[in-house]
Parts: sequence; structure tokens; C-alpha cells
Amino acid sequence: DKIRQNVSSEGLFVDAELGRLFVGPYEFDLSSGQPTGRSLTQGQRIFAIDLQTNSYWASGVESGRDGRNYVALIDRDTLTENFVEMFDLATTTKPSYAFDPVRRLLYAGYLTAAEVRVYAVGSQVYK
Repeated sequence: DKIRQNVSSEGLFVDAELGRLFVGPYEFDLSSGQPTGRSLTQGQRIFAIDLQTNSYWASGVESGRDGRNYVALIDRDTLTENFVEMFDLATTTKPSYAFDPVRRLLYAGYLTAAEVRVYAVGSQVYK
């Protein structure tokens, strides 16, 4: 079976173009199945690729007792954070995120509250 181009499912993310599999924050080589030794910040999970900026979108929870939910834009080549946006205080349920690269919209779904927030992604984010 051919692996779909970009697949995300509960902490798993495939970047078939670059031959990478992310299991939570850990990066694996798709061809060998071996860890690459690189990882995201602990607790981050990739949920989308933004080809316009050659970045991954990832979500996480700020460390500490009163941590907040956040999304980060991470460079695909270096895995460094280029942008972080903090959201509400973390609760027992994390929001679900989706990115629409055509409309440049970020969706944050607070499903237990039956609420979806939509954020426009502007060029100022990528400076």
C-alpha cells in the first residue's frame, strides 16, 4: 500500500515527501523504520504541513501547572519553531486542530463544548 502524502492520526504523522514518520514528537525514517535522533519539543504533535512556508503545524501544551494550549509553526528542515501562538488554559481535553492551506485558515475545535474557532493565518506569522 502506498502511504498517503500527509497523514495525521492521534499523534502519528507521515511526511511521505521527506520520508518521515512522527510518532508524537519523535521522528523516524520511513524507509528504515529507525529513529533519526531528532524530535520536536516534548509533547508536540504535528497535525498539518504548510507547503507555502515549508513548515509543519504542531499543537502542544505549555509546560507547568497552568499550561496553555498552543500551536507552533515548525520548519520542516530544521524542526525549529518559527512561530508560537498561545491559546486558552489547558483543560482535561485538548482542542483538535486543522489547517486549510488554500484558505489560510486554522481551525481549533473544542468538541466537548461544541465550539469551533477559526483563525486567519496572515503573512505576519511567517516573519
